[in-house]
Amino acid sequence: RSGVFLAEAPLYRLFRRAGFEPVRKSLVMRVELAGREPRPPVPGSGFYIAKRTENTWLDRVFRGRELWDHELVRTDRRIMSRAIFGYMEGESRREGRAIFSVFGVNTPADMQGRGYAGVNISRMMAHVRALGGEVMELHVYADNEPALALYRGLGFKPAAGPLLLLHRSGR
Repeated sequence: RSGVFLAEAPLYRLFRRAGFEPVRKSLVMRVELAGREPRPPVPGSGFYIAKRTENTWLDRVFRGRELWDHELVRTDRRIMSRAIFGYMEGESRREGRAIFSVFGVNTPADMQGRGYAGVNISRMMAHVRALGGEVMELHVYADNEPALALYRGLGFKPAAGPLLLLHRSGR
């Protein structure tokens, strides 16, 4: 299923006339990286950071951009939390600041609720700051309360939105 995120009323009306229906709301959240300290590490774990070499839909959509995996892993190499991030060249140039975006956060179901995603994201923010990043941003569904609480706890604040996700009717 494909869709489009819209924030502007004229475009919304145009897409509605073309048969698109609103499905879900999304928020854009940002955090300033200066002065942020990462959360303490999880005992028995480490971090893995590497340029993505996969060929998923995300990698195809952002073709030409460097995307990175940031993983919190146990000593047996099992992933406890993974986040994907990348440098936002166009946005950075427009705003005159180094902006990175979080493109996805995943924690296996049996690892959720233990704070692993928060540790992973806070450590990723420290890595991005070391790369010269000044701001991180992400999109989150407005009804995803656990994710909203996590991001707010890490200092993210709404920067834009809500955006509406639209899908073509009957598809």
